[in-house]
Amino acid sequence: MDHRRAGGEAPDKELKKFDGRWMAVSITQDGKEVPKEDVEKVTLTVKGENYTLKTATDTIEGTHKLDPSKSPKAIDA
Repeated sequence: MDHRRAGGEAPDKELKKFDGRWMAVSITQDGKEVPKEDVEKVTLTVKGENYTLKTATDTIEGTHKLDPSKSPKAIDA
C-alpha cells in the first residue's frame, strides 16, 4: 500500500533523504556568528525519525516528524 499524501511523495521516502551525518557550515546564535572552530565540532546524525545533535560540550538526542504535504515541507523536532 502506498501512503502518499496529496501532491507529495510517500513520507518514508522523503524522510530517508535526511538520513546520514550532517556537519554544520555556519551557526548564528543570539544574532552573532559562532567561531569557525566551534562550528566544526557540530554534527547532526539522522536515522529515520531519530536524531543526535553533538556540539563541543553537549549531546542532544530526540525525534522528529516530517510533513512533506506542506509547502514548504515542514519538520517538527
